This record gives sequence, C-alpha cells and structure tokens, in this order.
Amino acid sequence: MVLWTLLAIVAGCSGKDDSNPGEESDADTDTDSDGDSDGDTDADTDTDTDTTDPEWEDDCPPSTAWIGDESWTGTVHANTEAVYCGAFDEERTLEQEMAAKMLVKIPRGTYKVPADAGKKYELSFPVCTKTVNTTLEPQVIKNPGTADVTVNPWSGVDYTYIHMFQPLVLPTKDASPWWFEPTFVLVGKTGATPDVLELDGGPKGTDGSGADFYVYADGKDYFDITTVNAKTCMDPSWTKNTHTVDFDGGNIILELWLGENTTQTAPGMFTKAYGNIDGDAFDSRDYFQLIYRPTHHHFQRNFAVLFDAPLGKACGIKIEDVDPIDAEPTAVVHTINCDLSNIEERSVTAETIEIEK
Repeated sequence: MVLWTLLAIVAGCSGKDDSNPGEESDADTDTDSDGDSDGDTDADTDTDTDTTDPEWEDDCPPSTAWIGDESWTGTVHANTEAVYCGAFDEERTLEQEMAAKMLVKIPRGTYKVPADAGKKYELSFPVCTKTVNTTLEPQVIKNPGTADVTVNPWSGVDYTYIHMFQPLVLPTKDASPWWFEPTFVLVGKTGATPDVLELDGGPKGTDGSGADFYVYADGKDYFDITTVNAKTCMDPSWTKNTHTVDFDGGNIILELWLGENTTQTAPGMFTKAYGNIDGDAFDSRDYFQLIYRPTHHHFQRNFAVLFDAPLGKACGIKIEDVDPIDAEPTAVVHTINCDLSNIEERSVTAETIEIEK
C-alpha cells in the first residue's frame, strides 16, 4: 500500500503548484474494483473508471488503497475537488506559517466507514499532500490505521463521528512516521443509515456534516505549532478584505477573505497579492506564495508575498502590523529573501482597506 506525500518543506521563491485547489475537473467515467493485495475485504464501490485525478495522478495513491470493510454502513464520497488547504494559526510566526503550508487531498472515490459505536476498527484512507517542495517521497502503510466511532443523537438526528489515526511511514530504515488524523462527521435520522458524506473541498455542511484533517510528525499531536490543520480553501460566505499599501518604490494590493466568528479568530484565506516594486509588476496567486498570520480576531494582520521569480534582489515583500481599524498607516514593509528574512525596509506612504459586504 503506497501513499505519495511531500513531507520535506523547503521554501522556494515561487512555490508554484500546478494543482491549484478548486481548479480540477472530472471528465472520466469509470467502474473501479479492488485489485489491491492488502488482504482486506474491500471492493471499492466507486463508479469511476480512473482511480486517480488528472492533476494529481503522479502524486496520489488510487482509491483502491483504502483499507476497510465493505459491510460498513457509513459512506464517504470524494470527488476531484476534495482538496483542502492548511489553515493559518495565530500562534505561529510568518516563517512557521510558510513551513506549515500544505494541500491535503483524498483521492476521488467512494469509501465505506464504520457507523456503529463501541469498538475499534482497522481503517486507512488513501491520502496525498503537496508542499512547496516538489520532490515526492513514497509512503508505506506498515500497519492499518485505527478508527473509533461516537454517535451523538440530538433532536431526531444522529451525528456520527469517525475519528482516525493513520501512520504514514517513509520506507527508509529507521524513518520516523508521520500521522494523518482525520475526523469525519456523518449525519442522518436517528437509528437510520447516515447520509453519504460528500467531500468536495467546500466548507462543512450546514447540517453539521464534514471533515477535519490533521497532519503532524511523530511525537507531536494536533495541538503542536507545526501541525497542519487542513480546511476548506474557500467558503462562499467569507467576506473579501482588500488592503492597499503604498510604499517607497511601489505599492501592493492584498486580497484576504475572512469568515465570521465572535469567540475565536475567524477562518479565512489569503488569495491574491499584486502591485509593483521599483518599476516591476508582480501578481502572486498561488497558495504557496501567499503567507498570512493574524493576531487574535485579525486585529493585526501580517503578510508575506513571494514573487514568481526574484525582482532585483528580492524574492518577495513582507507587510506586517497592518491594523484594519486604524485610519492612519500602521504597516511595516520590507523586501525579503526567499526564507522571508528582511532585506530592506520601505517607508509606507498610504494604507487603505476596503471590505465587500
């Protein structure tokens, strides 16, 4: 059983990724069956002919890499859009944010999951990840993952939580494992078979269904600062915040999408940065080029932008201490190296924010 993932995170100037989340298309029609030799009893009920996705086919295992039991009554279906983005964490630095950037994908397929509480199950999902590094490392499941199930009934509805621990081990001798820790939430009428959970890269369902994905090194857990928590790359309910910062030698426009949350720091995604510096234009849109770290509730906003290629001596621009409430300029701007270290400060002449309701 082989999983392909990118675990070594090396910062590059461009960080270009050919598999931009949300831009895949499913054009095939297939009927795959289980041709693996893992000794399980699965028969993968996916109705597609291809077991890989076009833009990830060299990076992902097939859906037949799933380990489980076809008699289970829960069902998770992933389409070609089931790509999730590592989210920002207010406790990190910008450098730690860059290192933690990761795309997590569940390959297209239909997967059975247990829905009965009270015992441990052997369960492994095919999973693939991408980081800023483009070097693939083969992953081997030496042992199946484990899952436990909790069913919480409420007002005629059962909320079924499938919580997994799945080892991802490099095939080199004495390599330390990484861990994939997902939780799937299936919803259905009390006592009935849960509805199919659809994974399409979007946000959690309004009915409470959805999934959370964590990836972390051996010896860590999902609370560690280095852990990747992969969530939706874009929620249509988010609001666009556009910051414009003019500085000595140029300007930059930053597009930040934010949700609403009154008790925690709201979710969101930094999606675009463009402008010019010293006469050279830039337009950065790739997930790995755009680094963001807020303070609590986004009261202060910190950005780093990497160019497609160096402009002059700079790999990018860092824009820190942006205050979305203060009417006066607060931003501090530096040109930066590819590792986000500062080259020189540029004086800020103007700063505005526009929020689209």
